[in-house]
Parts: sequence; structure tokens; C-alpha cells
Amino acid sequence: MVLPALISYQLESRRKIQFCNFGVSFFRGTAKLFSMKSVHLQANVPKPKVIVLAGPTGSGKSELALRLCERIGGEIVSADSVQIYKHLQVGANKPSLEELERVPHHLVSSVELDANFTAGEFCRLAKSAMEDIISRGRIPVVCGGTMMYVQWLVHGVPDAPKSNPDAQASAAKMLEPYREKGQWEAALELLKERNQSGQKNCLQMTGTA
Repeated sequence: MVLPALISYQLESRRKIQFCNFGVSFFRGTAKLFSMKSVHLQANVPKPKVIVLAGPTGSGKSELALRLCERIGGEIVSADSVQIYKHLQVGANKPSLEELERVPHHLVSSVELDANFTAGEFCRLAKSAMEDIISRGRIPVVCGGTMMYVQWLVHGVPDAPKSNPDAQASAAKMLEPYREKGQWEAALELLKERNQSGQKNCLQMTGTA
């Protein structure tokens, strides 16, 4: 069975950052790096600054990232919303001690279990880790399956307001009667009504209604 994966090479150019995509095949659990040599040794292709490897669970990303880092002198930046937490081992599929010795890993077992960790916070920590790796003359290889993390890191954090604790408390209080009775469909309808009402008010305030 051949499963698709995606490697994005972030290359420097005079005009802008470019993302060049290359296909990688997995056959019977073995990753084939058939294109890596030709890509890196071409004189007219700049050395990649950041490599992003993303794909579904079980597609072989981790082993490919390890082999890739060993070949090009890279370090792995994990983009996994479970591996980021300390003390969480079951179901996390964290790198083994042997794998940690093979290649340095970043953002694995980095935050406490009770931390209010967001995708925006991940981007901040990931960028800091990548800058550190690059400053030491090595190549960051971002590897993971949490696609929100990957999308925000590659394309930028959306311009959206931060969560408001007061608004969260108000919403929880409003939904409490529905929660107690298990009336989730009715709760969803209430949220839809409030959302439509809020959008209408915003349009009226901006004069676009």
C-alpha cells in the first residue's frame, strides 16, 4: 500500500518565500527518499531553510523525519497537540529514548497538562525553536499531524480576537440548563440564534447591513 505524504521546502528568494512541494512514497511501511539527493545537490537550488513534513497518522512521518534529519543535519520540531504535553505517554506516540539520541527533538513534553495551550502559543514556541536551530547552522524539520498547528505556522496566525474569560463564563451559564437536561440540540439552536443576532448587530454598527 502506498500512502502519500508531503514535504514542503521553504526556500529563500529575492522576492518572497516559496514553498516547493515534493512527493514521497511509503511502501509497506518503508519511506523512500528517492528525490532527496537530486534536490539538495542541484547547484541552482538554494539550501532549504525550513522543511515541513505533514500527513495522516501512521503514514511514516516520524521515521522519515528522523532519516531526513540524519542526512541533512536537521532537528525535529514536533507539530503534535498531544506530544507537546508532559507526563502524557499513553496514546501520545512520543519519540523513544533511542530516537531522541538519534536526532534532537523540540516541543515534545514541553508544557504542563493543565496549561491552557493554544495553536497561537504553539506558533510562538515553534518559531523560537526554529530560530535557535537555524542560528546553529542546522535545518528545522517540522513534523506532525495536527494540521491547525501546521497551517497556522506556514500561513500565519489568523487575525482573530483572543478568547474572553468573561464571555466564556457567560456562555457556560447560559448553556447550563441545557447541559443538565442533556438538551444539546436545543443548545445548538440557541447558539445559532445568538450568532445570527450578533452578526446582524455587527453589520448595523458598521453600516453594512
